[in-house]
Amino acid sequence: MTTNNSIVSTDTHIEIECKEFLPEVYDTWSYIHKLSKDTINFHEIYDSYKYERSENRQKDYFHQLKILNDTIYKLSFLIHQRILSLEKLVQPALDEFRKSLLIDQQRNSYIPAYIRIVQNQLNSLKLSFKRIITQHNADSIDYQNDLKQSVDNSKIFVESYQQISRVTRDKIKSLFNTDENNIPIESQEQNLIEQETEIVDLETRLESLRILKERVRQMNGMTMALYFSVQEQNELADNIWLNTSAGSDYIAQSVDEFRLVKNLKQSKMNLWIKLI
Repeated sequence: MTTNNSIVSTDTHIEIECKEFLPEVYDTWSYIHKLSKDTINFHEIYDSYKYERSENRQKDYFHQLKILNDTIYKLSFLIHQRILSLEKLVQPALDEFRKSLLIDQQRNSYIPAYIRIVQNQLNSLKLSFKRIITQHNADSIDYQNDLKQSVDNSKIFVESYQQISRVTRDKIKSLFNTDENNIPIESQEQNLIEQETEIVDLETRLESLRILKERVRQMNGMTMALYFSVQEQNELADNIWLNTSAGSDYIAQSVDEFRLVKNLKQSKMNLWIKLI
């Protein structure tokens, strides 16, 4: 009778906790859904950028990618902070559950529905976030490589313009037998405008390249922290399996859900490690 009262008391506590937890989870899923749409859009625009031969159209795609990357980075940071807040919200209850496992390790342990809800939702959020960011970082790295190649090509272009400009000025100086300060500028005006435009464009792409590299590093850091957190929860699932009755359908279902999370984690690890 005491055990039943304890279970009812625990479930009442669970309902109270879930009232705070689940609405936050729902909102976080909506942000993850938006992040997924934005990263897919980034991938599609990047494909167009990659195969576009028109310089003007490519510049247009470049600016679209720049804006999208800003949005994705800010949204990723927001989602990461929300997941950390969710963990903080439920941590006291999870710690209490761990203590109860240690105390009852010689007996069958009742697993509250709340524990499965919290663990499954947190792990699903983390793994979905990591999957999206991992794919986006792979696209970002490919985009970085293309951008770096275009920067290298632009450097050669600018350097050749500078060389042509110097040669032209020397020729004019020789032909007119005049000081460099008095050389007519009109003959070089078009070349100088093109050169300045190219230099500005080069500076913009260099800055975007720097930002992309830093953001990939930061987002890898986010997913790394979440991965270790998921791993810790999976270890808790293993402890539940060792300390409870394998004959209970309720417990088996809980463990199966954790096993599924672990399998998903393993299947994604190889791609994720490549980006570290």
